[in-house]
Amino acid sequence: MSKKQNTRLYAIVGADDVAAIAALKDALAPYVPRYREGKELVFNKAGHILFIEPRRREERMFDTIKRLVSRYKLFPCHVIEENKEMKTSSIESKNDASNSVAEIAVMNFSASQEGFSRWQEVFRTIAEGIYQEDGVSLCFNVYYRNQDGTIHAVCTDSRNAGKRVSEDTQKLGEEKWKNAVCKIAAAFGAEPQFRLVYCNSL
Repeated sequence: MSKKQNTRLYAIVGADDVAAIAALKDALAPYVPRYREGKELVFNKAGHILFIEPRRREERMFDTIKRLVSRYKLFPCHVIEENKEMKTSSIESKNDASNSVAEIAVMNFSASQEGFSRWQEVFRTIAEGIYQEDGVSLCFNVYYRNQDGTIHAVCTDSRNAGKRVSEDTQKLGEEKWKNAVCKIAAAFGAEPQFRLVYCNSL
């Protein structure tokens, strides 16, 4: 992972196991991370997740996260580096097994803190309709931001993750995923930002 100032580093980790998350936080204490509790939302399930953003940017922190995730089965786990200078042409040179290029969608939804649970129900209903109509299962990692009264969401395109597919199949999958993201964003009056990132998923 890069330590450049024009990057943002963070991890999204499954947090259903309370004891395991406590052990993870204890191990990460030297890196002074910022934590945000959230939800992983799919039309047919909702799980607890933890957003982890270090204040001290050290690659060893992410090695620690990955090691503990594997030990305690804290899945899913996404380690993400957003680089403002990253261009589409970077894909060829940086796409490898340990640090592959992926596309994510980032957006904010307006909601009250009291209405967060209801928003999740509505989201899953709309996502189920998209799955039935378009065959795309969207996975949103979300948390509530008290400072501005919005729900921050990160959606990863994992349709072809770990699969060897043709270029045409990959492009079709990307197009369907983007259309599905735009459809659910429009339903809530949000505007998605599509970003290329370096992503290591477990």
